[in-house]
Amino acid sequence: MKKLWIRLGFIFVAACLLVFNGKGLRESKKSSVTILPNNLPPSMQVAGVALGPLKGLLVDILWWRSERLMDNKEFFEAIQLADWITSLQPTYPSVWSYQGFNFAFNISHNFSDFDERWNWIYEGIKLLRNKGLKYNPDWDKNRDIRFELVHIFYRKVEGVSDKESKRFQDLWTLEMLKYFNNGNRKELEVLARSPKTFEELFKKPEIKLLAEQYKAQDRDLRTEIEARPPTYSQLKPNTRENFQYNKAIVGIIDFLRRRAIETDLNMDVDRMLNTDIEYGPLDWRTHHAQIIYWGAVKSYDEFLLNTVNFSEYIRAAMLSSFYNGKVGFSEKKDYFIRSHNIEILPKLHKFFDFLLYKSGLDEESKEFKRVDKIHKDFLERAIVITYTYNQIEASRELFEHYELYLPDNHNVTFEQYVMEGFNRSLKIENTTARRSFLEATFFKAFQDAARGDWDRYHGQLKIIKMIHTYHQKKNRDIPSKLLPPLKDIAKAAKKSYLKSTGKDEGHFSKLESQADKFRTPKKKLTSH
Repeated sequence: MKKLWIRLGFIFVAACLLVFNGKGLRESKKSSVTILPNNLPPSMQVAGVALGPLKGLLVDILWWRSERLMDNKEFFEAIQLADWITSLQPTYPSVWSYQGFNFAFNISHNFSDFDERWNWIYEGIKLLRNKGLKYNPDWDKNRDIRFELVHIFYRKVEGVSDKESKRFQDLWTLEMLKYFNNGNRKELEVLARSPKTFEELFKKPEIKLLAEQYKAQDRDLRTEIEARPPTYSQLKPNTRENFQYNKAIVGIIDFLRRRAIETDLNMDVDRMLNTDIEYGPLDWRTHHAQIIYWGAVKSYDEFLLNTVNFSEYIRAAMLSSFYNGKVGFSEKKDYFIRSHNIEILPKLHKFFDFLLYKSGLDEESKEFKRVDKIHKDFLERAIVITYTYNQIEASRELFEHYELYLPDNHNVTFEQYVMEGFNRSLKIENTTARRSFLEATFFKAFQDAARGDWDRYHGQLKIIKMIHTYHQKKNRDIPSKLLPPLKDIAKAAKKSYLKSTGKDEGHFSKLESQADKFRTPKKKLTSH
């Protein structure tokens, strides 16, 4: 009964507001004065004009009602209330920012069920991205909305404040698979070349030809595209006769993919490509790309070190992408595999240079010292990681940067540091454990070779040889601690690999013969 009276009260207030402001609405129609942006839907336009000066009163009532619902943990009415509040204040970024935060943090926190929590987080993302940014499209003026969007991805999906972040990351990647095949720069370049409108699409010769063929059958190509979007399964055998047809089908698919990204995700493909060039390369199926896209500016110098500052989130996302920014899929175990995105290294190091030396940070400040410590920790790990990918030159360059953190009289060589880096990470001391590690590393190297990841394969072999040599030299006077010859450890790993994969000796011989062709990296990286 109490709720009924509350609803009746809302209806009465709304009716009074419409009656008292009817004259103002008629006059505004006559004068054709529009005080709100043209991109707002009719419902928001009417609310803004019809309620006039009493709009503020209704907004206050709705905010009060929203807070009461939060106190009573009655969350499911919150979506409707958020819609009303934002409809009355559509051009206030702080209103959208608060509502998105409320969904993703305040409400989601009250649910222990994983799916329920994710639903509220995703509602917050969609509210900000699909509505807040749609009605506030100016990139400079909507910083509050974009900041909250970045904040949600960083704290909830990256995992700063939610223990289920790994599952959230997989759910996000699953969602992005609707829009991206592999999410790399090459795919973005293809999409960026695709038309934005049907009019542009139908100017292409191959599309014109296909449209004429449809017309000859009393069919309209555009209607068919809208009703039944083509798929890759409709491609014909790759012959000269089918070339134009296949080109048209692929062109239509790419056009629809671009339109879906720009409509559903409210992301501009051209901006995505520019972001990837400036901060990547990125895998656009990951949450890292979202943080960087919504927080990116045209140049590093535009980041603010006060008010709304995205630089911390950009740095964290680029760093996380370096560690686990490439997505693969294990069909055998049915889950996503995330690995290093080492190609982002030059842009990541450039960004660290900006933060430390070009952003205006005082070198005596706590913030500078904090970023400097993060940079040092990154170098310690990155030296070893790049080495494992056979990027020896990049690894050596990183070590030269790291030397700035060492005492002037240090006598640590690059090779010693890499070796000690593995020892620090693995804490391997006894001979049995070290042999097991070397055998396991051989096994991983064989898996890398089978996937065609030759950089990783040769990097692993270099590490194995380095660790084996180091161990034998250290224990040369203690025969009981010496490891077996490297070829014997490799033989044991090979036997284990063949048994686990069901492959034969011929398969392995083929891998070994191919390995010699790829001794140098496909693409050499530098630290900058």
